[in-house]
Amino acid sequence: MNTKKIFIIFFIALSLLCIITTVNAQTADNLKGMLIDLKGWNAKKANGMAVSLGSMKMANAYRIYTLKDKKIHTTVLITSKEEALQKMEPDIKHKPNYKISNYTIRGFKVVSVYDKRKKQGTFIVTLIKNKSNSGAIFAFNYDGLKEREAMGLVKKFDWKKMKKEAKAFLK
Repeated sequence: MNTKKIFIIFFIALSLLCIITTVNAQTADNLKGMLIDLKGWNAKKANGMAVSLGSMKMANAYRIYTLKDKKIHTTVLITSKEEALQKMEPDIKHKPNYKISNYTIRGFKVVSVYDKRKKQGTFIVTLIKNKSNSGAIFAFNYDGLKEREAMGLVKKFDWKKMKKEAKAFLK
């Protein structure tokens, strides 16, 4: 193969890599923007990333909020592999004090796990769950809040917008 052909192939591969990286960076930036400010809460800068390796795709964004002794940790996770979503599910097998509730809110399935004694819990909002094992969730972990107060805060996030971004990323 001559040098000119090698250069052309290299240039095409580099161009495709730049396009993929730009799309991934845009997804991560979009997800970070969906982790809104909560009135009265101090929030760290949202962080996130997105990667595509062959058929495997994953994007996430997370943000931490504090208010006195209260803390919230939010995460949006989009993945083409269900195993990653399962790792985000709370481990409650050995925690008898936890109350587990299932809700449908604005058309989304929401699981709540709450320890009233410790005033801490998690909401997992299923944004997408495909038969192909890909999916997306929004996780809202909280400490120092009552479940009702946390529910009011988790509802402030735009789950439809998160779902739309997840669908576009998983195409």
